[in-house]
Amino acid sequence: MTYDDIPHLSAKIKPKQQKVELEMAIDTLNPNYCRSKGEQIALNVDGACADETSTYSSKLMDKQTFCSSQTTSNTSRYAAALYRQGELHLTPLHGILQL
Repeated sequence: MTYDDIPHLSAKIKPKQQKVELEMAIDTLNPNYCRSKGEQIALNVDGACADETSTYSSKLMDKQTFCSSQTTSNTSRYAAALYRQGELHLTPLHGILQL
């Protein structure tokens, strides 16, 4: 599954802690989406009562959250490079994350 046409609901960035969190919508109308499982997950997360603090207000798992993790703590050897019009531009990396 690609995320090219999926709406991004929110993004949270904590630069000092080197953390990124992305909340992405799930296409619940896709034929590969199992509606009964989506309803069961929403019920397990939120319980029977639905209010404004519910994670899934639609009573259906309609979003997912991706949280980053650090790939390495020592980034002193890494840099991002761009070569354009005969010039090389290097930027040192202070953190490398994966989702």
